[in-house]
Amino acid sequence: MSLSKRLHDLSLKWKLTAALVLLGLFPMVAVIYVADANARGELEDRSGRLLEQRAAGTIDKIERNFFERYGDVQVFAFNPMAQGAPGEVTAAANYYTKTYGLYDLMVVADASGKVIAANTVTGDGKALDTSALVGRDVKNEEWFQACINGRVPDGESYAQDVREDKWVAEMYRHRGMAVSFSAPVRDKAGKVVRVWSNRVSWARAVEPIMQEVRNSSKGMETQLISKAGVLLDDYDPKAVLALNLRELGLKAAALAAEGKTGFVVEEHKRRKVPQINAYAASKGYSNYKGFGWSVLVRQDESEVLTAAAATRLQLLAMAGAGTAILFGVALWLGATVARPIRKIMVSLGEVAQGDLTPHADVKGRDEVGQMAEAFNATVRGIRTALQQEKVSWEAVGKQREQNADFAGQIAAVSKAQAVIEFKLDGTIVSANENFLRTVGYHLSEIQGRHHSMFVEPAFASSPEYRDFWAKLNRGEYAAAEFKRVGKGGKEVWIQASYNPILDLNGKPYKVVKYATDITAAKKLEQKIHEDAAELQHKVAAITTSVTAIAAGDFTQHAPDLGTDIVGQMAAALNEAVVSVRTALEGVREVSVQLADASSQLSGASEEISTGAHEQASSLEETASALEEITATVKQNSDSAQQARQLASHSKEVAEKGGQVVGSAVGAMSAINQSSKKIADIITTIDEIAFQTNLLALNAAVEAARAGEQGRGFAVVASEVRNLAQRSATAAKEIKGLIEDSVKKVDAGTELVNQSGSTLGDIVTSVKRVTDIITEIAGASKEQSVGIDQVNKAVSQMDTVTQRNASQTAELSATAQTLTEQASHLRDLVSRFKLSDDHTVSRPVPKRTHTKGAAPKPRPAVARATNGPRSNGRTHELDRLGTDDSDGFTEF
Repeated sequence: MSLSKRLHDLSLKWKLTAALVLLGLFPMVAVIYVADANARGELEDRSGRLLEQRAAGTIDKIERNFFERYGDVQVFAFNPMAQGAPGEVTAAANYYTKTYGLYDLMVVADASGKVIAANTVTGDGKALDTSALVGRDVKNEEWFQACINGRVPDGESYAQDVREDKWVAEMYRHRGMAVSFSAPVRDKAGKVVRVWSNRVSWARAVEPIMQEVRNSSKGMETQLISKAGVLLDDYDPKAVLALNLRELGLKAAALAAEGKTGFVVEEHKRRKVPQINAYAASKGYSNYKGFGWSVLVRQDESEVLTAAAATRLQLLAMAGAGTAILFGVALWLGATVARPIRKIMVSLGEVAQGDLTPHADVKGRDEVGQMAEAFNATVRGIRTALQQEKVSWEAVGKQREQNADFAGQIAAVSKAQAVIEFKLDGTIVSANENFLRTVGYHLSEIQGRHHSMFVEPAFASSPEYRDFWAKLNRGEYAAAEFKRVGKGGKEVWIQASYNPILDLNGKPYKVVKYATDITAAKKLEQKIHEDAAELQHKVAAITTSVTAIAAGDFTQHAPDLGTDIVGQMAAALNEAVVSVRTALEGVREVSVQLADASSQLSGASEEISTGAHEQASSLEETASALEEITATVKQNSDSAQQARQLASHSKEVAEKGGQVVGSAVGAMSAINQSSKKIADIITTIDEIAFQTNLLALNAAVEAARAGEQGRGFAVVASEVRNLAQRSATAAKEIKGLIEDSVKKVDAGTELVNQSGSTLGDIVTSVKRVTDIITEIAGASKEQSVGIDQVNKAVSQMDTVTQRNASQTAELSATAQTLTEQASHLRDLVSRFKLSDDHTVSRPVPKRTHTKGAAPKPRPAVARATNGPRSNGRTHELDRLGTDDSDGFTEF
């Protein structure tokens, strides 16, 4: 059981006793509080001063650090190398970046606002690719404008508060928090010729200082804020630049923003615990004015006030003794007051049971007596109002629940449907959000106007509309689908019921309409009707085409019916008709060609017979020619033997030349290696000159720091740097000459190599010639053997000629059968109507041949096709001719 419930269940006697005891304890508590407050105040003041000193020391350390950075950029800009070539400027920037270790980025821009150089190393010496920055335009940057326009005098720098620098973020791939310092680079005449700008790393310049303070002060919270109150450093990195303590109501941040130093006690905005918040604002350092930053050092008050706990315990012991005395007195007084109140409580219990006859008998004119009299009067009033002495409070409660249920049902309907109320004359009283959303109006646009604004003007002035409202005034219900006009003339369809509401006398006094928006359903129904009509039209068009095709007319096609499924079906039907028509036309054409081919085949068989006789006479001529070939082959064999001996001698001479060229190649290679070693020595000299230049740069920087005392040393350093540059220039020239010599030696080596390669090719060619001549001699012998084989072949050809004559008769019979089948195929195709209204029929040409005449050569002809067949293969009949030439070559 909770403490609050226990207190609630206590009798009045005990409550009065407790109240009197507490009343007596109040003075003692006040004394304890004052004593404790004095101790707390002294501890708070002492701790606050210590925290204040810590905050002041921290901000001073930060400002002294940035004062040095404020001067660094002036020294860098004063260095003569700042006016040198871009390579020299980059070298100087790299040296400063590695030496100081606090900078993320150094950029130098010329007078036109173009970046000409940037550091290419990080603070820890790692490579940094800043080539993307070179060439960028900065003429509209604030720091460049201030320096180039002379707003930054000698001895000063242009400083920009900490921010997320876009260039640092781009180069380092992090938030890029940095503080910028910029200074003009002036020539000897004092003219600004360049601008040097540094980005101080926030992570390396500030965060280590803040972390050192946090490590040395456990239990304290140290923060750095801007003049506006924005967090610049916090233990939570996500809060940096994201929270403004001044806007959150932190009093310490507001006082620090005013440049003050001190401490206050206030509640932590998130943890809701009291804290001692010390603050110290920046005062700048020397001619560096600073940015108005402040350091907050915060500590929970509970940690500071632990010393006051012992004193508080002693005072509480004294208060305990006084409490015991007060308790006895309070107990007696509580019983005296609670007795008459108990009587009133008993009477109230009887009334709660439904009995309206009890009377509280309490004497006295004090507050308790007056309360009893008021109770008695209240009971009499209830009894008079209900006209009964017994009442069922449960029945009264059920009636109230029923009324609440009716109200809830009406509210639920209002949430689900569009509801609008009218007076009996049609004036709009109110409408819910559902109805307003349906018609597109705001309530202020329709309230007080007539219902006729939702109907078309012609209907609003019709007798039908007046009769509609007359029925509602008579209390008659109306429900249907209604067409209404929304805002801007929008057509709205609703399923609605108009419900007259009756008063206690049964007469209508207003009309409530419940409606559902069915506009989308109506539009869908209309769209379905339109689509059905269109579909019927398309199907009829396709049916017409299909009927014509079924009758054999392949010239018909379905019209273009769009891209829907029916249109795709019509397009597919057209493609099918075209494919079938093309196939039938091809068959018709092939039938004609087949008839021609059969005629040609018959003529060819006659020509084959004639050719057989001619081949017999040719064989006799072949035999006499073979004797002449035998004599020629023997002569070729003798000549080939002499050529082989000459080629062998040429091969030996070429091999000796190849050995001489190989020696020359070795000598040129040795010269090439010596030249490369000389080039390496020159490179070492160039590197020594570069290191000397950097040492001179360092000396110039230190001389600039020394001011007037270092000007003489700066002149000496400048002369040393000039000598180093001249040495580097001479080394580069010598290196160029050596490299040119190396190139020429390489070219000579390449020529010698080519000579050696050419001689090698000659040796190979001579060897190949020797081999070929040897092969010719062998081939001559093989030719002699081949002639004997040719004689045998002539005998076989005579036998074949006789066999051809017998096969010619069989070929003539086959040609006759093929002619009859082609005629039958042509008759089948003529039944269909294709692109032409007639079938193609050409007579079979009659052929006449003169016996014994030399046959005319006939080239083989293949029918040309317009494209590949549907099955990817060429039809067998495509080999037949389609022109007037014969379809077969002579055998």
